[in-house]
Amino acid sequence: MKIEFIEKGASDYPLIRIYGEASFNALIDSFIKLANETVDEVVVDKLPGYEAINGCHLLLAVGSSDEGITNSHDLKPSFKWVMTRSSWDDLAALAEPFYKFPGYCFQWLAGSEVRMANLAKSSIALVISTYPDGQW
Repeated sequence: MKIEFIEKGASDYPLIRIYGEASFNALIDSFIKLANETVDEVVVDKLPGYEAINGCHLLLAVGSSDEGITNSHDLKPSFKWVMTRSSWDDLAALAEPFYKFPGYCFQWLAGSEVRMANLAKSSIALVISTYPDGQW
């Protein structure tokens, strides 16, 4: 699995994309652990089988409010995604089809495309894709 920051392009940018043909189980399990008070933080680019493209770093964290994704460092693509435990649970449900259905698909998890009332809109979008080239 690859994690990459794409700063410029079309209207969907800037965005972080997580993609590949391998399993999203580790990422979705991280959402569940954040929701269920098992952990308070997860570093996505350190999950087993994940590769950071151009040093892209993403920290998932529990907060008292949904803050969305912010750039946490000026020198490299380093981001922090802060959500409440309830919102991490909602994200696990939103990504659940990646557990169950084979084939190619994608899902927006952050950004203006996410229209769930209880999830914070973020100026940095995030998409997951099972396409080998990361398309959405």
